[in-house]
Amino acid sequence: MEMKKKIFFIWHWQKKLVPEGGGAMLAVEDSTVYAARRLSDFFDVRIVTLSDFCYGSYQSHTQSLSYYFCRTKKEILQYLALEKPDVLFLNHHSFPYDDFLQGVSSMRCIKLLYYSSAISYTLKDYLKISYSNRSLKKSVGRYHRCVDYHLVDHDFQKKQLAARIYIDQSRIIVAPKPANEKIFRPNIDEPKRWDCIYPSRGSEGYWKRPELAIRATARAGKTLVMPGARLKREYPHVTTFAGWQSPEEVARLYNQSRCLLTTTNYREMGPRIILEAAACNIPVVCCDDSPAAVSHVWRVGGFVAKPDPDDLAKKILLATNTIVNTREQLVRLGYTYDFTFRAIRDILLHEGILSSDEYVSRF
Repeated sequence: MEMKKKIFFIWHWQKKLVPEGGGAMLAVEDSTVYAARRLSDFFDVRIVTLSDFCYGSYQSHTQSLSYYFCRTKKEILQYLALEKPDVLFLNHHSFPYDDFLQGVSSMRCIKLLYYSSAISYTLKDYLKISYSNRSLKKSVGRYHRCVDYHLVDHDFQKKQLAARIYIDQSRIIVAPKPANEKIFRPNIDEPKRWDCIYPSRGSEGYWKRPELAIRATARAGKTLVMPGARLKREYPHVTTFAGWQSPEEVARLYNQSRCLLTTTNYREMGPRIILEAAACNIPVVCCDDSPAAVSHVWRVGGFVAKPDPDDLAKKILLATNTIVNTREQLVRLGYTYDFTFRAIRDILLHEGILSSDEYVSRF
């Protein structure tokens, strides 16, 4: 009888948490745990997640997902030497590569290097990060079984990376990261109290041109909800909420609004809030004419406005009077919560670790 293939994940080893002399925390990203669950459901494999903690408990339909709790690099290496997995997934946040990979050089390793425009970087910074990862790839090149996969979320960025950094096209997988569908989902029971929401959360509370959003909604005769109390006395149509909102509270505000309005720098918070709004099934009005913003907003059936109160007011009127099924569009375009699963699945198929026939037969 053929043994099940073993696929191990090590995710987010945060070096800043490693004290002198050893000891480390391993954290598992929610989407990675989800990917592991999906893999164990659709393939006859054994999935092991090496972690210091994990998000809740889960029983796979095939009973092939397990968690192993470990705190030090030595303990991890001992466990890997004992289990001998078929493939070990690392991610680019993980750990000192050279030091660790010497211990697993006999294993088949795959590093996932995430590039997402949802991170607050300009294209220049984006390419700078890519260059640093290119040099990193050279530093671990002697471990010939370690493969780098670059996950990017836009075709134009894919072309930029391929052209400027000479990344092999076969090593690039387009994998957009959307909002968490467990939290951001439409709630038909929530009354629509406001026409527009101008969101903010955490460090993203440093708005760009909030006065433009306030003036535009006033000209359109629409109500607006936004963080902070500034300008409320001058504009009675504005309702404010506290800035540091939890994801659940933000989702509730989205569900109580008719459209999302953003005048922010797209690369600072555009992709994430657009996908969150789409997950709550409300249209988007974006005041950013950059190619990335236009492409992203159009994909979810949104509206792009010029940085002018009159034009923005026209787009607000269109959005608040338009019914769009943004979630359906997201699903059709592949913006679903299982992006990590699809990326990892495609990598395993590409590397010949899993068979496409096996996947189709179990799907």
